[in-house]
Amino acid sequence: MTVDWLTLILVPLALALFLPASFKARAARKNGEQPPTWTAVAQAFGIVFLLMIVLLQVVGNG
Repeated sequence: MTVDWLTLILVPLALALFLPASFKARAARKNGEQPPTWTAVAQAFGIVFLLMIVLLQVVGNG
């Protein structure tokens, strides 16, 4: 079994970007405020990293 190092690096990075930004944006919307701009940027990068991981897994296992 080989270790996919890129996946091991990107998964925690994607989660570290996506989850706190999602919680912060949700809290802001719940309070009737507009979410900070950085939350949308962090969520976008998190999603891009997750999509890269999925693509790497599909191409690597195919």
